[in-house]
Amino acid sequence: MGQTKIQWLNNLRGLAALLVVLHHWGTLFKKAEVQGSTYKIAPDFMFDPAISGNFVQSFYTLIEWIKPYTFIFDIELGAAGVLLFFLISGFVISISVERYHAGEFLVSRVFRLLPTLAFALLLILGIRLALIPTGFIETVGFGVKDFVTNLFLIKDFTWSPSIENAIWTLLVEVKFYALMAGLAYFKRDKLTPGLIMQAALAMLVLGTVFAAANMGNIFPSLFERAVAQDAFYLFSFGKAISDSAGFIVFMLCGVIAYFYAVGRVKLGQYIILSSVLLCFYVILMLCRQYGFEQYYYVPAGTKILIIFTALNIFFVRSLNRRSGDAALTESARRRSRFNIVGFFADISYPLYLIHATFGMTLILYCQHIFNNPNIAFAVAIPIIFGLSWICHKFIERPLAKKGKIFAKRLTSNLAVD
Repeated sequence: MGQTKIQWLNNLRGLAALLVVLHHWGTLFKKAEVQGSTYKIAPDFMFDPAISGNFVQSFYTLIEWIKPYTFIFDIELGAAGVLLFFLISGFVISISVERYHAGEFLVSRVFRLLPTLAFALLLILGIRLALIPTGFIETVGFGVKDFVTNLFLIKDFTWSPSIENAIWTLLVEVKFYALMAGLAYFKRDKLTPGLIMQAALAMLVLGTVFAAANMGNIFPSLFERAVAQDAFYLFSFGKAISDSAGFIVFMLCGVIAYFYAVGRVKLGQYIILSSVLLCFYVILMLCRQYGFEQYYYVPAGTKILIIFTALNIFFVRSLNRRSGDAALTESARRRSRFNIVGFFADISYPLYLIHATFGMTLILYCQHIFNNPNIAFAVAIPIIFGLSWICHKFIERPLAKKGKIFAKRLTSNLAVD
């Protein structure tokens, strides 16, 4: 594919980021805990319902009130944003995997993910160190091992706690990258619908077996023996796979969407294959630990897939089914005109990471200082968006470009040797 963007997917990425941000910030003062964060980042009194009234929460509440009347859009906002990210990743990663060799693809993804993640983790470390003298928090709350395992996205294999509470989606992403690179290598950089469905079936089997094993439903004697012989890491591996398997299968729906966009499957095949993958997804999501507690991912996944499929069909047909990559691309945005949706699409990855643990810590501290949630958000939001733009402009984008160059040189040198 050329340098132009798949504009509708790019805009959808910006929307997905805003949905996640709105969900986290809109419920920040409503819950008696920080969403999913391993580390306590603020005193309990910060969650007093008396201070919950603010313009962010008011907008969130308005959307929550409207949703039940729309049915198809009656989705948990955070889950909707995450699942949109997964579908978009499945689509665009398919393009990258077929454009580059497997090794080149993996190296370029390292440059794409890790520098921005490192920036976000350092922001968390910095704000926690800065707030300790104020008494707002007592300790940093994590050690060097936690930082390293979070940075290199292996924390679920080592059972290290999360420093950044949005990091769990990246743990799914890296497993999906490994799967796609392996499939591309096996098929010499050419993906097929049959291969994708075989991979999905393998994930279904592995996910259900590992989920049952980790919950003690099967192989209880093996579980006890592993613990007794200090080999519990075998089950941490199984849990890491079972927790991600459903989302990986959902991302494969994005791969099938890509196949339809380039004319590799027909409309009927597209709908049938997506429906089968959706069934696999539902089974895996209910089998995983806390699956029934997070049941909202089932209706959310169903509705998001329907919406995404309808949009994909619409845009492919509106482009008159032009052949190959031309069916996927539109002319580049005019840089002379500011595009607010495009702006959030560009900063979506840094914003996704920075808004969470760092962003919520900053908002809560501003509330502590000003004792007014509207002022707290008004002060914190420009800082968070500004840091996200700086990260995109000076870290994410330039290092991603250099990563592609380095990956190409590295694979070329290896081929020569």
